[in-house]
Amino acid sequence: MDITRETLSPLHEKITLQIAPSDYIEGVEKNIKDLTKKAVVKGFRQGHVPAGIIKKMHGQELLIEELNKAVDKAVSEFLKENKIDLFGQPLPTEDTHVHPDINNPTNYEFKFEIGIVPAVAVKPLSKGTSFEEKTVIIDDKVLDEEVEALQLKHGKLSHPDTISKDDYLRVTFDELDEKGSIKPNGIHSETSVGIKAFKDDKVTDAVLKLKKEEHIDFDIKKTFGNDEELIIHSVLKTDHHAAEHMGKMFRMTVVEINKIDKAPLDQNLFDLIFGPGVVNSVEEFRNRIKSDLEREFIELSEDRLRRDLRTKLIEQNEFAVPEDFLKKWLVYRYSNQETEEDPLKNFGQFLNNLKWDIIIDKLAKENDLKITDEEVKAFVKDTLRRHYFKNQEDANVPDDSLNQLAEMVLGKDDQRQQYQMRLLNDKIFNLLKSSVTIQPKAVSLEEFYHH
Repeated sequence: MDITRETLSPLHEKITLQIAPSDYIEGVEKNIKDLTKKAVVKGFRQGHVPAGIIKKMHGQELLIEELNKAVDKAVSEFLKENKIDLFGQPLPTEDTHVHPDINNPTNYEFKFEIGIVPAVAVKPLSKGTSFEEKTVIIDDKVLDEEVEALQLKHGKLSHPDTISKDDYLRVTFDELDEKGSIKPNGIHSETSVGIKAFKDDKVTDAVLKLKKEEHIDFDIKKTFGNDEELIIHSVLKTDHHAAEHMGKMFRMTVVEINKIDKAPLDQNLFDLIFGPGVVNSVEEFRNRIKSDLEREFIELSEDRLRRDLRTKLIEQNEFAVPEDFLKKWLVYRYSNQETEEDPLKNFGQFLNNLKWDIIIDKLAKENDLKITDEEVKAFVKDTLRRHYFKNQEDANVPDDSLNQLAEMVLGKDDQRQQYQMRLLNDKIFNLLKSSVTIQPKAVSLEEFYHH
């Protein structure tokens, strides 16, 4: 077995493996011998099938299997010996052409491209770096709007043919190109929007004249009052990275017209939203909504602070990654999936996420941050409690049910890993918050979203 390496660009290499018959033939012969004892072949007693028959019937697949084992073992040992940490997995090069032949043992050459994770020395944030953490003041105006929203959500729905100012529309939004046509691979979303959300009077008047399946083109930022958070997350349902590259003109097509008669503020509504007997008056209803909103905006504020901390840390720790390899790896990864989506569409966001993963891995090792099984289970139970039992007091939540649900979640490798990563991120952000200066600021709802 011989392995050579060639540098294609920084952190991007090609490795070439020379596999000789001595590296695989013994394994093939052993597998053939083992199969002679187990194979069931017509005309022979089990355990007495000649090796030549087995070789003829299964030799080719056994050879391929043994070659794969030899290659995997060689690459694994090579990476371990050279202390190389990879992005993704080795990619076969286009000029690798291997045609195994069980009847002609020979030398085989395998070539792979690899992307190497850089060794990073993370420059930490300091107390001299300050971040603003906003909390929203839930005043009567905000509370009134939320109460009305809940009345509409649980009101009586109808679908008129014409649009009025109190209606809600189910619509699609499509990004337009410079010629006013729908942009190929542009942003597309389907969502619900109230007529009151439009801040451009001319657009509002034009929308009121639309019928089902008709459309209007407009400047999306102007139409929604330059409310960036509303446009990105609620209207277009995209992310900040994609929004940075989008145009301003969009086409809104009416899919459905929804008229809602508000549900009355009575016990039926209270019970429907919070459970029987939990809330028993309008005053209790408003107080409960207020506390829920306060908790929700605390979480939103925390998410914003996390995003700011993450962005600052990435900016402060610029380092190179093998972009050419990563693009090839993404294309290869998507090649076996039945999708027309461009795997490189959000490559910039992918790079940021990748760099963040490298940074938190380094910070976790430097600060000896570990995730125990007990912590993960407790975290999953808390998440489930808030999701499934949010209208019950903690004392009333059945612990047996939570334990069973948690065990089901943790029994799936992908979900367990997701929760482990979320928990690690929590620990990383607590570490970052303790190292900088946080300035709390109480703001109005409008200021929270617009400044």
